[in-house]
Amino acid sequence: MQIKRQQRIDADYGIPKSTQYYWEKHGLWPKRVNIGPRAVGWIVDEIDAVMNARANGADDAAIRKLIGDMTEARQAQV
Repeated sequence: MQIKRQQRIDADYGIPKSTQYYWEKHGLWPKRVNIGPRAVGWIVDEIDAVMNARANGADDAAIRKLIGDMTEARQAQV
């Protein structure tokens, strides 16, 4: 499982920090994971799935369902 920090998300996907946090707040972006006492990141496979869904024309409801399914799968692994 590869995790990227916020700065890499900006650089690799061109999505500003403010947009990432807005989407996350509204259920349109995967939840952050703790990677240290003061550090968080996002799972690359989850970001890629959301970005692919957006590119294929998924609406907000479909994105929320996708994220919900990924969150459930992540929790089941723990």
